[in-house]
Amino acid sequence: MPWVISNPIYVAEQRAGGEVLPRIPAAKDVQWQYENGPAPSWRVEKSPESQGVLDVVPTVGGTQLSIRYAIGGTRSENPYAAVAMPAATGLSGFDRLMFTARANRPMRLSVQVRVPGESQEQRWHRSVYLDETARPIVVMFDDMTPRGPTSSTRPDLVAVRDVLFVVDTANARPGTNGQLWLDDVGYGR
Repeated sequence: MPWVISNPIYVAEQRAGGEVLPRIPAAKDVQWQYENGPAPSWRVEKSPESQGVLDVVPTVGGTQLSIRYAIGGTRSENPYAAVAMPAATGLSGFDRLMFTARANRPMRLSVQVRVPGESQEQRWHRSVYLDETARPIVVMFDDMTPRGPTSSTRPDLVAVRDVLFVVDTANARPGTNGQLWLDDVGYGR
């Protein structure tokens, strides 16, 4: 007779919030999209009842991006606040998005890529956990899943127009507000 009956037990590195960290080899080549200084091509996108503000703020080692958001409206209106970064040429030569992030309190952030469409845009996403501790985050493009109707299960990186960092009702309730910080944003392979 066994002395313990259990589901399988897996050993893996885990961060606060229960998210398992896969072992990803370090990037050998990086194309930085934001390290320090202004972010002139970045822009805020939001639903009518929500608010979003993007600022470049000083830090000890340079600057970082500060994003303040307030999700307004009803759940049926799908409120959101996002920051969009234009995808760089040659994105298809990379396999991951890398950035350092933290938030003023524990939260989930939807990282998305967007492809324009004639009738409707297509998006793929991956949710990441943020808290008060700044930490490097890696989102593999192959790990992104469709967000709504798409023509394929994986994004066509040649066609991607924007990379978005989104707070919406998939991860937050209407009436939620807060702040998050991004730094060292780049593509890796």
